Amino acid sequence: ESFLTLKFSANSTLLTPNSSLLTPNSSLFVVQPRNISDNKMYINKFFIFNKYLYYKLLTPHYSLRSSTRPNSTLLTLLQKYNILYDFQLKITTFGVMKILFIGPAYPYRGGLATFNECMARQFIKEGEDVKLETFTLQYPSFLFPGTTQYSTDPAPEDLNISRTINSINPFNWFKVGKRIAEENYDMVLVRFWLPFMAPCLGTISRLIRKNKKTKVFAIVDNMIPHEKRIGDITLGKYFVNSVDGFITLSQSVLDDVNKFDKHNKPKICTPHPVYNIYGETCKKELACEKLMIDPSFKYVLFFGFIREYKGLDILMESFKYLPNDIKLI
Repeated sequence: ESFLTLKFSANSTLLTPNSSLLTPNSSLFVVQPRNISDNKMYINKFFIFNKYLYYKLLTPHYSLRSSTRPNSTLLTLLQKYNILYDFQLKITTFGVMKILFIGPAYPYRGGLATFNECMARQFIKEGEDVKLETFTLQYPSFLFPGTTQYSTDPAPEDLNISRTINSINPFNWFKVGKRIAEENYDMVLVRFWLPFMAPCLGTISRLIRKNKKTKVFAIVDNMIPHEKRIGDITLGKYFVNSVDGFITLSQSVLDDVNKFDKHNKPKICTPHPVYNIYGETCKKELACEKLMIDPSFKYVLFFGFIREYKGLDILMESFKYLPNDIKLI
């Protein structure tokens, strides 16, 4: 498998093989594999990231060599599908990607662990080699808003999860960071959601990048915490300077990352996805029957930890302005 990286200017556009028009701000999308028999190539997917267009090509008979100029095979491909190629081209070739997730995962519970495990499964589904490393100690109990940090569900059998990281032990950070660097991952995805984690995750990320091979990207839930503490800004700067790029789940967080990042590192905002692990959807009447609630009402659901910044009190107060057929769960 090969990734073609096509860099184009901010005011240029690109005509894709299925005649869709791309711009530098286009979102992630996938096309069905298309047989290009003349060149024995198959276009599997492509997406825009930081003004680079990434094509994932299946090349069963040969691999494209690293190059800074389009080779004749690629030019034939671009010309055949009327792809504008008035941009610089960089080609990087590799096989199955070796990917590591660093962050919450089983036996920890909560949205971050669920997200990481779902994303890992998707990479595995796409044929990549994936491992997750989570915490032996995530953080002290006084920072955890719920009753327990741990899941009561059985361990997932389809994921390779190791508990290796102690968030408050610097000796552990150096040990873990050096070991991961030696394992030569293609990509490490680090979950960042709290400044408290910056010394641990930032130090490990710095050590990993010293191998000059692994790219470390941060999935950032919050750059600036909802509940502010002394040192948040300093810790945030330390973490931002330790990674190669950023993925955020909202535009507001992307804006916050830009305030910290003085080196214009690659960034992309992709909205938080809807989880697909909670069973099939069903009709409202059946759902109300199972939940033993009246189907003649409309319902608003507040789901998650109750914290002051989440605004549950405002939601409850607003119900006095709503019709009587709406209830809050």
